[in-house]
Amino acid sequence: MNKKIIWGIVIVIVIAIGVAIIDSAQIGKPDADQPSTIKVTASSVADQISNWKVFVNSKNGYSISYPPTYHTAFGDDLFNFDENLYERGNDDGVKIQIQKTSGTVSASKADVPVVKYSERVPEGPGGTFDIYSVTGSNGTKYFQILVWGGENDSQNVAKILSTFRFTN
Repeated sequence: MNKKIIWGIVIVIVIAIGVAIIDSAQIGKPDADQPSTIKVTASSVADQISNWKVFVNSKNGYSISYPPTYHTAFGDDLFNFDENLYERGNDDGVKIQIQKTSGTVSASKADVPVVKYSERVPEGPGGTFDIYSVTGSNGTKYFQILVWGGENDSQNVAKILSTFRFTN
């Protein structure tokens, strides 16, 4: 066999292995249309969410907006809302749950929260879900937001996450 052909085959194999390694590194990361850090700016979604409802949790010091088609459920420090009454086994819905992670939220209204993608849990309660952390400007993690089925309504989920605000 000609050396040029052998080297050509070797190069193709090396490229194929590199592509496979890169693809496997992407498993568990958010889709391309699901940004890893949610930019929290009032003007970016204000017009699109003018008819949305606003939930304010005075006890834990946050507010978040959501579409009128989503249903809400409250309990302790958790706020659940979903589309299509998301339940285990309903792969078409979206469920978002907000959990407080620190004892006292010392962030103020003026503090702009950073909502950042943390990880994907492939086999958690209720199926696969993504975790976003919410930190203040001081770097303290105050909340985590769990999202099941975010890919079913990724544009609204991104908008919902972008409306998170501290209220104290």
